Amino acid sequence: MEKIIIEKLPEGGFNVIQGNKYSGHLGYDEMLGLVSSITMPENRPCLQWLKTKEQHDTFYHNLKHKG
Repeated sequence: MEKIIIEKLPEGGFNVIQGNKYSGHLGYDEMLGLVSSITMPENRPCLQWLKTKEQHDTFYHNLKHKG
């Protein structure tokens, strides 16, 4: 496992370090996005929550009529 280091820079902003790579100066949202990207698994189950209206309707219908 490789460490991810987040440095808060004195002039504001952040530097993300992983192994021999570093980001340089990033804003808060950029730092969060980068850390999320490098820690995200190949299989991203969180994407299952993004559905069309029809898919949401089917999901909630199945919950109500389960069992």
